[in-house]
Amino acid sequence: MAGPRRPRSIGPTPTDQAAPSPPRHPRAPSCPGTADSCGGSRNRSLPGPDARRSPRNSPHSSCAWPTRIRPGATHPHPGRTATPRPPTGPTGTCGIGYQVTGSWSGGFQGEIVINNTGSAALTGWTPAFTFTAGQTITQMWGGTPAQNGSTVTVTPVDYTRTIPAGASVSISFLANQGSTNPAPATFTLNGGPCSTA
Repeated sequence: MAGPRRPRSIGPTPTDQAAPSPPRHPRAPSCPGTADSCGGSRNRSLPGPDARRSPRNSPHSSCAWPTRIRPGATHPHPGRTATPRPPTGPTGTCGIGYQVTGSWSGGFQGEIVINNTGSAALTGWTPAFTFTAGQTITQMWGGTPAQNGSTVTVTPVDYTRTIPAGASVSISFLANQGSTNPAPATFTLNGGPCSTA
């Protein structure tokens, strides 16, 4: 007489289990900013001596932060230095003539001619010179004199303020003199040297 049968277990066979489908869009490792496989958060500080280093694009990291470029921003080339441009303007482009046009006992009349030998107009010119024998200017036409001791500085008036390129202006003056009346040896224009014609 046969004994009782053992009940067989009923359950899914290995072939009945559905295999997981691969993701449609596999994710690449993301960078710090959210908790992910790269670890950390954008606002987390690194411990130890490397805390000041930025995790962006580190050579030891598998993550790479995108580089943002602002529209209109310029990025200078490394190793290049900007060369300053020299100031532009008429320099060394003047000549000054000086002569005595009349004299009398204790005084004389003189003339100063300023020549613009440059290619640009001279505006607001200021010549200066030094008397060597105590001469003093008493009156002037075409400019306004200012004498401090033996040094004379002249500022232009409205109708002589601008000297076009290649042109000249004439300044006449009256002055007192002593026993001698030598001409000034040097002239400057706007603080720079000017040749004497």
